[in-house]
Amino acid sequence: MSDALAPSAAPPVSPLAPTPFLASWREFAAYLRRPVHQVPGSLKAPGAWRAFGALWLLDVVGLVVLLVVLTLYMKVTGLPGPDAFDQVPREWLVPLVVLAAPVIEETVFRGWLAGRPRALWLLGGLAALALAAMLLADGTPLRLAVVGLVLLAMPLGWYLLRKRAAPGWFGRFFPVIFWGTALVFGLVHLSNYPSPGLLALPLILPQVWAGLVFGFMRMRLGLAAAMLAHAGANALAVAPTFLGL
Repeated sequence: MSDALAPSAAPPVSPLAPTPFLASWREFAAYLRRPVHQVPGSLKAPGAWRAFGALWLLDVVGLVVLLVVLTLYMKVTGLPGPDAFDQVPREWLVPLVVLAAPVIEETVFRGWLAGRPRALWLLGGLAALALAAMLLADGTPLRLAVVGLVLLAMPLGWYLLRKRAAPGWFGRFFPVIFWGTALVFGLVHLSNYPSPGLLALPLILPQVWAGLVFGFMRMRLGLAAAMLAHAGANALAVAPTFLGL
């Protein structure tokens, strides 16, 4: 989804400027307290790659701390660990987990955080397709008609809304949208665990944390930065499989 946005009704944050390494961590903490809707930044901005490195390291440090704590939690509760990687053939781990998943998940969960109507339209189309898959019987004329109409409407809406700026309500509700997206991103990953339930909810904290970091990176450094950071985190996650650990 394009980042070539017109300024929204919410006051935009100034473009990323060169900052000390740890200043990016402080900026992230401040952003969590008050997420602000803005025109997304870019990895081409001055100091962007330094900020990217700092935020990716912050993501990894947070994940390591959470994994240590949750390992103890699983021992106390007897909950099994994730089995998502066990369901993927080893030769497909890199193509699916490291390359495809970051692009797809960042597009679905954070590609529309800039608030452009055309991106929101596509998100609504994806939601409609998911509902059709869940509620309508496979192969029925109604399901085929709904899916066909949605697939036609998605590119048409993208074209017609291409020049529209983010609506004012998106900026007003952005803090809820930002945090809600990270929470939903975490909840979706409950499927990684063989025993999902209330007791397993703490196990998605690493994904919620990653969702917050990737969301901030998407807004400050662009969608490509979030995808790249996500791919790097997933690469670390699958590395033990290839190292025989």
